[in-house]
Amino acid sequence: MFYQKMIRPILFRLNPEIAHHMVLELLKFSQKFPLLLSLWRHFFCPKNKNLECTHFGITFPNLLGMAAGFDKNAEVMHAIEAIGFGFMEIGTITPKPQIGNSRPRLWRLAAEQGIINRMGLNNQGVDAIVERLKHRPQKLIIAANIGKNTATPVEHWIADFATCFEKLHPYVDYFVLNLSCPNVGTQNHFKDPIFLQQLIEKLEKINRNLGRKRPILLKISPDLNCNEFDTVIKIVKQNQLAGIVATNTTTDYQSLYQPITHQGGLSGRPLFEKSTAVLRYLNAQKQNDLTLVGVGGITNAETAQTKIQAGANLIEIYSGLIYYGFGIVKAILEKQD
Repeated sequence: MFYQKMIRPILFRLNPEIAHHMVLELLKFSQKFPLLLSLWRHFFCPKNKNLECTHFGITFPNLLGMAAGFDKNAEVMHAIEAIGFGFMEIGTITPKPQIGNSRPRLWRLAAEQGIINRMGLNNQGVDAIVERLKHRPQKLIIAANIGKNTATPVEHWIADFATCFEKLHPYVDYFVLNLSCPNVGTQNHFKDPIFLQQLIEKLEKINRNLGRKRPILLKISPDLNCNEFDTVIKIVKQNQLAGIVATNTTTDYQSLYQPITHQGGLSGRPLFEKSTAVLRYLNAQKQNDLTLVGVGGITNAETAQTKIQAGANLIEIYSGLIYYGFGIVKAILEKQD
């Protein structure tokens, strides 16, 4: 309640992107002082300690993760661990740095607790992020969410993914392939099963050559149809991938009550029902050993539990933090057995 009454009104007076950078700077500052990290642990970490779970050969401290997009450049990993998250996705990471789309590119829908973004995969590039990962916290499970540079021609898209995969391979625990961002204009090609198969084969070859297999998950759009979901599941099964992250943001605004003038990916509470329905569908079709990561619209312990009941083995949050603060980490985890 302190965040909602005292902190959120201040942040919401600011441009959303500026507010986001302010929070990142605060977390970066706290990492310089062990005492401040201890304060994060005191206020936000759950009291229950038996929260470990194992998926695709990795033991997670708990099932709650920070979704991709919050810490694109791996700058606040130690603070994320101190706040109580069991894992996080960094990125989306591209081979070369890119500034993303022009501003403004991030909007709050406060009345509906939603977010619209068209960031365009802005990040500092794989080399800068690798340098930070050399000093990563060891207890936090870290996934690299990877993509391609916007300017890369189609014949080199797979090479972009391969570059990120190979450079990040020694430093992260698993990978998430971002094939569903609605803000870069390439979703139709990413839905091509031939392209997807070629991409997976290339990354698995790198896995074999490096002598240690890093699990690979796909992050999918909630805007696919049933046939397209079935194709994804078939490819995942055929290639024995580790799992699916369901879902990315949506460009379907039918769930909104208010008219909007912004275009981009919708997340937060308006995405909850649609992303959860996708999760249920995937759960009904999947193999027993396929891990599902539920993300989209989690704002409290009850919505987190709904994701789990729909089939999620792991869950992630981001937009919910904007509206409820880091206290929801503890609230969600203390409801877990």
